[in-house]
Amino acid sequence: MNKPLVSIIITCFNREKYLPSAARNHGLKLAEGQYIKIIDSDDILVPKAIECKVQALTHFQADVSACGK
Repeated sequence: MNKPLVSIIITCFNREKYLPSAARNHGLKLAEGQYIKIIDSDDILVPKAIECKVQALTHFQADVSACGK
């Protein structure tokens, strides 16, 4: 069995009164992990998406990864 690259801990919070940017900034202040993934309510996360991101970040020794149109 393969050993996972990272353990995943997911924390959710609800900030209805915040604008999206303020909610993201609040989440970044609370974040404690090596990697941070911000997911908005309209985002779709396909299976193994985080695993693929971590592999790419590790392989290319990158600081940031982004995807989208």
